[in-house]
Amino acid sequence: MHAIVFIEVSWTHRQLAWSPADYEGIESILVDTCSMWTPSILIYLGVGESIELKFADTLRVTYQGAVSSDKNYHLSFSCVIDFDKYPFDTQLCPLGFYPSARPTARLELLQTSYSIYNSINFSGEWNLKKLHHSEIAVANLLLPLAKYPNYLFELERKSAYYVITIIFPMVLTSAMIPLVFVIPTKTGEKISYLVAIFTSTAIFLNYIW
Repeated sequence: MHAIVFIEVSWTHRQLAWSPADYEGIESILVDTCSMWTPSILIYLGVGESIELKFADTLRVTYQGAVSSDKNYHLSFSCVIDFDKYPFDTQLCPLGFYPSARPTARLELLQTSYSIYNSINFSGEWNLKKLHHSEIAVANLLLPLAKYPNYLFELERKSAYYVITIIFPMVLTSAMIPLVFVIPTKTGEKISYLVAIFTSTAIFLNYIW
């Protein structure tokens, strides 16, 4: 699954705070990302795959020491597909945020109160059935049982296309087979009728597979 995601990350750097009265009322500035400290965050994309979160080229810093970065990301999720109920199946795709494995880092990720459910738009053959949110507890030496946000997208396949193009034609041709008993025996068309039905079914199956 491919997704374009808008991610905003903010943290507080107390050493960057200042008094606006001392700097002509300036309350916020833009700073190059490479010139200051940024947290190291990994994005878990499922099936053991993860990437490092890259921040925007510039960060916004307020006079209170609040630092924020917002950027659009193109992510590719790896979902474990279960075809048992195809085409009426639902799939689960995880998305998690974790700090990188650095033993000297004291970092805990917290989700804001902003709800992302209503801001999600899906295209293609999937609909978002439900979005599950949880917090995964991970213990380390500096921050025992730190909790990190984890999301689970429950996707539902749009089955109308498959019903019209696959299921309905197969049901229709199967329902036409018993009609062979309606054909009078004297006409001698029973065999040719069945051959036509089986041939059309075989061609259709070969087409969809």
